[in-house]
Amino acid sequence: MADKKITELSNITGATLADADEFVVVDATADETKAITLTELRSAIIPSLTTTQKNALTNIAGMQVFDTTLSKICFNTGAAWETITSS
Repeated sequence: MADKKITELSNITGATLADADEFVVVDATADETKAITLTELRSAIIPSLTTTQKNALTNIAGMQVFDTTLSKICFNTGAAWETITSS
């Protein structure tokens, strides 16, 4: 399979790939790369932080974390953290 940009990975269909196929994910700001499988690509693990750690971060719109103090997923609006709650 040809190299793909991260933004193109959502266009990959499972019909032509095996779950064991690996993709190399590169973050231009990181010091290393990681090979992930198609199964891993279909899911996401977001960073886990305490409320104190989360609140110490600079506000960046779209940032998501799992708040271990609240046991909830939180997202940043660019101005503040919002907690995703079930209804």
